[in-house]
Amino acid sequence: MTFVVTDACTLCYDCVESCPADCFHEGASMLAINPEECSDCGNCELDCEHGAILPDTDCDADDWIAVNAELAKTSPQRLPE
Repeated sequence: MTFVVTDACTLCYDCVESCPADCFHEGASMLAINPEECSDCGNCELDCEHGAILPDTDCDADDWIAVNAELAKTSPQRLPE
């Protein structure tokens, strides 16, 4: 299992700060999780106040799995500050 970011993302970066795997990438309007780097810890989902992060097993995440994978390939990595 991995997690995905949805379009509810507000670019607040709280999830980035809690990620031990540094798997976030920053697109123009939202963050994305690289499924190859996600350690499945769940910290990001717990820290997202906007409900923008879902486990990939959630039925609402289906459309976001491919979006996150593609954004992770084409967007720069976002590291904690």
